[in-house]
Amino acid sequence: MDISKGFPGMQGGLHIWISENRKMVPVPEGAYGNFFEEHCYVILHVPQSPKATQGASSDLHYWVGKQAGAEAQGAAEAFQQRLHDELGGQTVLHREAQGHESDCFCSYFRPGIIYRKGGLASDLKHVETN
Repeated sequence: MDISKGFPGMQGGLHIWISENRKMVPVPEGAYGNFFEEHCYVILHVPQSPKATQGASSDLHYWVGKQAGAEAQGAAEAFQQRLHDELGGQTVLHREAQGHESDCFCSYFRPGIIYRKGGLASDLKHVETN
């Protein structure tokens, strides 16, 4: 698992990865807030201005879809821990389950979270008709 690929360092903002074939892949910003039930995600929230929020830490969430398999969960858990270690252990770790997300987690996604049926592969199937 290569954390350095797509690794945001300590840039302020929100960074999301999805488990895909036992690997963690960065999620495009336009898809933030959409969560597939068959996947797990790792979400890193870094305060925009650490000076303005002195003492504020980064939050590192691990989200589990209700249909996620053991492999996806294992990949996301391992990635969360390695990312936590890469950030010097300076993150607060959270576990989120579909339908039972914390207020902290939900606050990142306005107007709200969208649950998507299936997995990423089912969303990529597109049939064009002439």
